[in-house]
Amino acid sequence: MDEEDYIDSNYIWQRRISRVLHNSDISSRFPYAAALGVEFNPAFERSVKIPVDLLVNGVILDIHNFVRTLKKVACHHLFDILHFNFDLGLSSDSPECFNFAYTLYRAIKFCDVARKFRKYYRTFLCSRKLKIQSKCL
Repeated sequence: MDEEDYIDSNYIWQRRISRVLHNSDISSRFPYAAALGVEFNPAFERSVKIPVDLLVNGVILDIHNFVRTLKKVACHHLFDILHFNFDLGLSSDSPECFNFAYTLYRAIKFCDVARKFRKYYRTFLCSRKLKIQSKCL
């Protein structure tokens, strides 16, 4: 394979992100994630991760809205962005990460937090057994 044929993951993520954020301000489109400093490009290494106790429902919904606009395997992108920004205690190579991503994605779909503004600041808790424990369920 020639170097011209090789496309690295950084380029792919940059194209995906530019497609989603085209002509939009990130702070107005994803306000909770922008306020916390969540980076939507997991192709680069982040030196300091955000503590998990700052992960609130509003941030989860912002990340979910972002990955829904990608239209391709949203639960995997959701896990990639969370794993990049937060110390979840999971390795991306373990089989538990897909179970966690799928469980989290299903919990977000059924949570219906978007209509209940006061619940945006509740902490989104994850137990050791990867079950979602949120008060909105």
